[in-house]
Amino acid sequence: MPANPNSYGFSDDADVILRSSDNVEFYVISALLRYVSLVFKHMFASSESGNDEKKDNLPVVPVAEDSETLCLLLDIIYPYQKKPQLSSPFIAWKVSKAAQKYLMNIIESKLKRHIANSKLIAEKPLSIYAIAIDLGWEGVALDAARRTLTTPLQKLAYVNELQRITGAGFYRFLEYRRRCKNSKNPQDEVLPRPRRHKDLIKFHSVARALEPYTRSELSDLILQTPDGVDFYVVAALLRLSSPFFNRGFPLENPVMRDGLAVIDVEEDSNILFLLLGFIYPAREPGIQSAELYAQLVFAARKYEMTDIENKVKKHAAASSLVTAEPLRVYAVASTLGWRSLAKMAALNTLHTPFQELSYVNEMHLMTGTQLFRLMRFSFVCADAVCDVLKTYRFERVGFGKWLRQYWRGAIWQGSNAKVPDVLYERLKFYPRGSTVSDPGLSKGIAEASGSFDMPAGIFFDILRCMQDTPKVVEKAVSKVPPLCFFQYMFFLSC
Repeated sequence: MPANPNSYGFSDDADVILRSSDNVEFYVISALLRYVSLVFKHMFASSESGNDEKKDNLPVVPVAEDSETLCLLLDIIYPYQKKPQLSSPFIAWKVSKAAQKYLMNIIESKLKRHIANSKLIAEKPLSIYAIAIDLGWEGVALDAARRTLTTPLQKLAYVNELQRITGAGFYRFLEYRRRCKNSKNPQDEVLPRPRRHKDLIKFHSVARALEPYTRSELSDLILQTPDGVDFYVVAALLRLSSPFFNRGFPLENPVMRDGLAVIDVEEDSNILFLLLGFIYPAREPGIQSAELYAQLVFAARKYEMTDIENKVKKHAAASSLVTAEPLRVYAVASTLGWRSLAKMAALNTLHTPFQELSYVNEMHLMTGTQLFRLMRFSFVCADAVCDVLKTYRFERVGFGKWLRQYWRGAIWQGSNAKVPDVLYERLKFYPRGSTVSDPGLSKGIAEASGSFDMPAGIFFDILRCMQDTPKVVEKAVSKVPPLCFFQYMFFLSC
């Protein structure tokens, strides 16, 4: 039975009307909904108070779900003989989220079994993994993840559902894949335990405001943080930096302390201290955490401090964290939409194979899509580097033709004959110029020159090629589009 809103037209049995977000009205039997949902039970009790809209002498209850979602949800609740069809992972997700929202445990259990046994999990396992992670269905998520094992990560197609989970949720999938790759019995592996938001860095509040935010003859306003710290500030500086604060002046009936008006803010003392450091005409504060940049910008955006965000962005781009903690910076920059900094940080992650990147707390800030983009970026960079080296013409010696071009005889049957192949393999995991700058490679060629009486001209040509190759590699990587990949991933838009 396909979902059809017309199935819920006017009926003598109906006693309540549900109105969807797209203004489709469903005449329903409230007893059925009361039975499966405590939320609807209270909702209908409220609608019977006589103060709400009525139609056909029935109370009208607006709901946030669209007509397609609401119709499918009702199809599952009503005792129809034929099960409703969930045509896509997105629709399955919408209906399941609605069931959770209305505390329909019985209906959620039915949906879980239906999805676990549907063709969707076989045809779109990564999509089902993502929605299962979002819904907290660990068993379904594991089953879906297992069904991806026959597809290499390099061939894994992007799915829109990754946008609905955090980077931490997608990292669990990547950890699982890594475990399976190293396991003798991959089918026995389970998903790693989820890392919760409480694992994020906790900052200790300062005991009191520090200079220049203590009381002075210039201060004319107090900002009070939730952790009980008072910052004595110059209101004019705050108003010049923030249209949000400026609109609040003049203050109406403010709380007063020490003869000054008090404004409560939501940011803790650490974040406010750093934020004010970018507002006041003093030296900008030191920041040793990528997550702090995110918290700063969230506050700056809330207070409409565009110039302050630009200052924070420049500060972050110049920070040593870009090279020391590139994955953390990538997560924050992606979350904030700082594309150039995200590309810079992404390039620095290439010094470590993507499959070996360790979990970082900032993954909770970004989406699964953004982590997937980084994974794809590493694969695209590796392919770009290997492709350009196979076709690039150096002065005399091509990168992949060192040996067969000049030495076709048996003298090159030793281990050194594998040098280009080894380099290609390494570049797949470390697609940076530094991979080719390994002193050991030059040493190996020098040893080969002595062992096989290589002509000096050819030896120096090869060394020159070795010197030029890192530049070629870096140029190839720099040409990969900045995390849009529209040339490689038509499903992503910039």
